[in-house]
Amino acid sequence: MPKRTALLLFVVALAALAALTLRRLADMPAQADEHHHSRQVRAFCDGDLSLDRKITMVPGWHLLAAGVAGLTGDCSLAGMRRTNAGLGVLSGAAFLWAALALPTRFPFLRSLQYFVCPVLFPYQFLAYTEVATLLLLLVAAGFLLRGRAVAAGLVVCASLLLRQTNVVWLLLVALCVLAERPLPPPRVLLLRLWPCGVGLAGFAAFVLINGGIALGDAQAHRAGIYPGNVAFTLLVAAIVFLPHNVYALWSRRARLRAWWLVTAAALLAAWFLAEFGPAHAYNRFPGFARNALLLSAEDDVRMRAGLLMPLLVGLGGVLVTRLARPGLYALYPAALLSLLPIKLIDQRYGFPFLALFLLFREDDPRPVEAAGLAVSGLLAAILTEALARQAVLL
Repeated sequence: MPKRTALLLFVVALAALAALTLRRLADMPAQADEHHHSRQVRAFCDGDLSLDRKITMVPGWHLLAAGVAGLTGDCSLAGMRRTNAGLGVLSGAAFLWAALALPTRFPFLRSLQYFVCPVLFPYQFLAYTEVATLLLLLVAAGFLLRGRAVAAGLVVCASLLLRQTNVVWLLLVALCVLAERPLPPPRVLLLRLWPCGVGLAGFAAFVLINGGIALGDAQAHRAGIYPGNVAFTLLVAAIVFLPHNVYALWSRRARLRAWWLVTAAALLAAWFLAEFGPAHAYNRFPGFARNALLLSAEDDVRMRAGLLMPLLVGLGGVLVTRLARPGLYALYPAALLSLLPIKLIDQRYGFPFLALFLLFREDDPRPVEAAGLAVSGLLAAILTEALARQAVLL
């Protein structure tokens, strides 16, 4: 089948799945932060450009949603969700476009795994900013994998208009260029990395003028060093990448003997057993699946001990897996910089790492990749149905 035809059929399949899911979730009430995001979009639709005090990020997505609403005449929550569903289909296509620049044998299979990733999938049908952010980061990754560092840096800079914390992904762009061998001469480096410098300078100016990183609700989002989101992201990775983790830990078990890996696992385990639990006041709100898990672990060391094994599975599955190119290992320091400053524990903060790890990692055998798609699809269906029945909050 010609590649262009395959791409078209892939996008049509994603659009059909998105349409079916939107129909199933049509009567779902507003979820958590959807109240704040939809309120901001409606204000923009009404010509009020003042910022809602609960919106922490630069309102690029809100302006986009309001612009689409202006074209369609529909500024309802349902309209915003349809906009995000369209962005979700585009992000699946962007993942595939990026994957086609890698030596993977399974670009379509891996792209389907991304689209139905169970923790990400429901957010493609909610009025949240995560899907638009992932779309731009995956486009940037596609440019970066094709050696177009300037374009990649500019797209990441554009993503700062959605989430200012995306500044950490400029580090990924810069380190990928600096990892090239032979290293380009200084003049060439400057020509290729100038968007990174512009983005970092713009971020620094924003922080100075704003007096911090968050726009609204700033008192509840003070930056610091908090390992909670690192641990929670690894727990999520243990589940959503389960077939890959089982295969990787068994077939690549010789890599587990590295002293630095054992040390990292021991330090994380010690902290986890002693400290893991709700780190932020918002992690005590009832009804959220993540908060229920955190609260159950807070005062019960047996619960933390029970979660330790999947935590180590997630960590081991990541660390024994090779990435497609040496420069892509910059994913790990960039991901740590994106997670450590955030006190509020939420699965959404780990989405960029999960998506990029899935994109960059080495291939597993076809049956393992297929099992990964099957597990992700099943879990996504269960979680979507739970949302439709209002059994869980995200």
